[in-house]
Amino acid sequence: MSTQPLAVAATVGSAALSRQPLTTVQVSEQTSIPAATLRYWRSAGIGPKSFKLGRVVRYRPEDVDAWMQAQYEATKVGDELVKS
Repeated sequence: MSTQPLAVAATVGSAALSRQPLTTVQVSEQTSIPAATLRYWRSAGIGPKSFKLGRVVRYRPEDVDAWMQAQYEATKVGDELVKS
């Protein structure tokens, strides 16, 4: 029996553990957006992507990061060069 699959599984497992899904409260703390607003946005289908893990709502950190980047790109001001 080869140890290769076990090494790959351990690598994948440790990578997965480093970025565990976030709770609504954790996303609220990271973004300063009230948890109630995140819950409302979820029901309205807006805001960062989320999913249910069992009976609880979770957010993938990379989805929250992507959503924040999209918000930045859509709302940034001051990127224009001044022409003289």
